Amino acid sequence: MEHADMVSEYPKLAQAFAEELDRFPHSLAVRHPRIAHKLDALWGTAECIGALDELMLSGRPDRHGFSFGVVCELFSLKELHDHQYPRNISSIDPFVTVLSDVARSEAERRRLAAKQNGAGSAEDRRQAVAEPLARAPPAAQPAALIQKKASWPKVSSLADLQRIMTLRGQGERAPQRDKRQLMEILQQYVVLADKDIEAAIKIQALKGRKREPIGKVLLMMGVVTDELVTRALCLQYGVLMTSLQRFSVGHDVKRLIPLDEARKAGVAPLAAIDGVLFLAVANPFNFEQREYFGFLTKLKVELVMAPEREIVEHLENYGQLQSVQQGDQEFRSLAKKALAESAALSAGGDELEPDEGNGISQDDASVVGLVNKIIADAVDVAASDIHLECFAQDPQVHIRFRRDGRMEGYSQYAASYHRAVVSRIKIMANLNIAERRMPQDGKISFHRPGQERLDLRVATIPTVRGIENITIRLLQAGAPVPVDKLKMGERDLQVFKRLIEKPYGLILVCGPTGSGKTTTLHSVLRELNTPDRKIWTAEDPIEIVQKNVNQVQMNAKIGWTFAHALRAFLRADPDIIMIGEMRDLETAKIALEASMTGHLVLSTLHTNSASETAARLLDLEVDPFNLADALVCVLAQRLARSLCPRCAQKRVMTTIEADELAAEYYFSAVNRQPSLAEKERIVRGWQTRLPQGETLNVWQPKGCRHCGGEGYRGRVALFELMEATPEIRELIAHQSAAAEYQRIAVSQGMRTLKQDGIEKALLGLTDMTQVRGVCN
Repeated sequence: MEHADMVSEYPKLAQAFAEELDRFPHSLAVRHPRIAHKLDALWGTAECIGALDELMLSGRPDRHGFSFGVVCELFSLKELHDHQYPRNISSIDPFVTVLSDVARSEAERRRLAAKQNGAGSAEDRRQAVAEPLARAPPAAQPAALIQKKASWPKVSSLADLQRIMTLRGQGERAPQRDKRQLMEILQQYVVLADKDIEAAIKIQALKGRKREPIGKVLLMMGVVTDELVTRALCLQYGVLMTSLQRFSVGHDVKRLIPLDEARKAGVAPLAAIDGVLFLAVANPFNFEQREYFGFLTKLKVELVMAPEREIVEHLENYGQLQSVQQGDQEFRSLAKKALAESAALSAGGDELEPDEGNGISQDDASVVGLVNKIIADAVDVAASDIHLECFAQDPQVHIRFRRDGRMEGYSQYAASYHRAVVSRIKIMANLNIAERRMPQDGKISFHRPGQERLDLRVATIPTVRGIENITIRLLQAGAPVPVDKLKMGERDLQVFKRLIEKPYGLILVCGPTGSGKTTTLHSVLRELNTPDRKIWTAEDPIEIVQKNVNQVQMNAKIGWTFAHALRAFLRADPDIIMIGEMRDLETAKIALEASMTGHLVLSTLHTNSASETAARLLDLEVDPFNLADALVCVLAQRLARSLCPRCAQKRVMTTIEADELAAEYYFSAVNRQPSLAEKERIVRGWQTRLPQGETLNVWQPKGCRHCGGEGYRGRVALFELMEATPEIRELIAHQSAAAEYQRIAVSQGMRTLKQDGIEKALLGLTDMTQVRGVCN
């Protein structure tokens, strides 16, 4: 690097080395230009001192390794900086004296070599530095770190751990300690260059009696990584090592530690054997939360070393099944084992009647385990419903989950178990197990070790020959989603946030069952839940619990209905009232009266679109003039399956595809085909709303292990927001047809459900197959 280049690239460093250009850190500048630029920018500041100390002494896990020459240059930089900008040398810096001497000797050796070989030109000096670097491997992957001589000993299965526990029970030490020196252990498993070993020994010897451990010196030099030194120490101290990529961890073990706690501490449980929890951590010698996890799990904790990258990858899907089918085999084996045990127990007893369940009781441990397994797996795959279906003349009971709005087969168990399983679920839901002729509804509070309580809504319905089928809705209590996170369009979000701040009126959210209406209403309540407001809700069931909100559970068996609750609320001085659903004329009339007397009323309605909602209420024979005065807005919504963000594929949209999509976009709102100019205007509008530089793309699912090979994961909401403008109010008062509401609303800026879906498909949130499936 010539002097002019040094001045332009590194002005501060060039000025610092102006008198001794030979000492300029050429190797650092060529190998690690980002670090050299950072030091040049910080030169002369306290931050530069910290940066130099970190580079030389911290052993950072993200440092890929410095050559010995670069290390010497770093210490030369530190020595020069301390000389030019004196400071008090820290007494805890163990390398400052030793390595300064090494750096000086190395710099002197280079100066003498330069004199013996002749001064040469600046270009010759540059080539002398650049040519070896061109032949060397990239700095991100030094050869000494990648090449291996042998595989590190690891436990790779539950059987390995059980074998170790057996040996310990016999009084043996397992695993055995490796009594060799750390350098000898490293040389067995990693290829170390002779020059690096000699340099490390030289540095260590210069400290005399206060020498640093050889592992720390090698780590400081960048010859080895933290992981390799930790592995060598594990062999010396008899600490187990594992590979999470090969180790199959049971779901019952994963559930011992909550996901948030595992990610926060960077740990992954491997197995629990004889009261001992084997816990995988990146560095067993620097882990301070061992007692905490022992207290959390009520088990004795033994630390096992695993690479940090494997722990992070393992925790991405911690405690979850990747697909519904993944738990099928495990459940079937559990069911067969339980059936065999029950058959063995009943073999020696008296002959039983067929109606008594073939000797299988709802209190049998096998039945309890099966029911808990079904519920736990449904939670793991984020299912919303569990269906237990038994058909006449079918020897198997079919279990299906509804996930992301789609039914998926999970597993089966013998029909001889069904009555005991139904009775077990009834007991959990406090239902009458003797009543098999009438449908029943109940609720279960399901507790999982180390995780939040889960509420389940149970519905039993008798079918042919007295067989009862069961549907279980999973109500995962959690914090409401902020309105800004609902993924509304920019226009809809601005209008909706403005309208929900109105002091009184009626706001309706409409859509079919399972379209996310309750989630949206609770997001609104979260936004409006301030100390100066009194909020009452009437819900059936209560799915999301919020602080400072008075939530009331409906109970039709005792006559506690939405209409009765609404009358009671009006006597309790409310500011905001939420009604779970407008099911009848009585509830609708009371809600309208409340919204016209100074209260903001939120509710849901089962209609197909926002424009049809007013017509639906008029069909209930509510007063059109009261509805016109009270209505604030109607929000229609659907849920479409989201593309998996890890594997979704895209390709550039062709002109023909863009033209057809624009026609579909226009037709969904106006109900006629657009002109060429209108289609071009629509396409231009899409391009302006896309991220800068992004083209119009067609997104398609692919499938990977994170989404169970389906290409979809989760759901995204599609919205249609109709504001009650003066024109809309006039249509309501005149009881106009639903088509008129849509025509006026679209002309005022409303986007239909399909239009919102098309724009989200262009952003890669979903695809057109899902949009058409929920909007047509």
